[in-house]
Amino acid sequence: MFEEIIKKLNNIFFNSEKNLKNIVDDFNKIKTRKNKVSFTETVIYSLLYTEINKSKREVIINLNVLPEYNNNFTKEKFKRTTLYEKESLIPIDYYVDIFQKIKEIYENLFKNDNNNKIIAIDGTYNNTNVYNIKGFLETSLNMGFFDVYNEIPLDLTFCGLEKNKI
Repeated sequence: MFEEIIKKLNNIFFNSEKNLKNIVDDFNKIKTRKNKVSFTETVIYSLLYTEINKSKREVIINLNVLPEYNNNFTKEKFKRTTLYEKESLIPIDYYVDIFQKIKEIYENLFKNDNNNKIIAIDGTYNNTNVYNIKGFLETSLNMGFFDVYNEIPLDLTFCGLEKNKI
């Protein structure tokens, strides 16, 4: 069973560099150049940063000391600004797709026969400045939906500039 789970997870990321490059090129309407930091490595950085109490700096330090990225430990492969710029090119839909596929694997493995679900919902307003109007502070609502019984997130939504309209 464990090998089957690993195989399914690996299939999510199969040929990810080529697929990601095409997604980024299509989404941003630009042709990206080959760089020493791949899109796959950038996604790894993004996913590692989701760990609670991990700073971006810690993640980069940890990546730079891994032997597969730095054989001689003398030169840093990963720089914060390089990863940030490359990360900003990856559309959110790519991460949503990864989430949906992992969630589907989880649900198939741990199918709950109990039709009743307990869902927790939480929201917070953030300063977003979507329209970037000078002298005007824009806030947006982020909503999170969580399956309490299975202990997994169900959805994250960005509600834009609709404060007090929900």
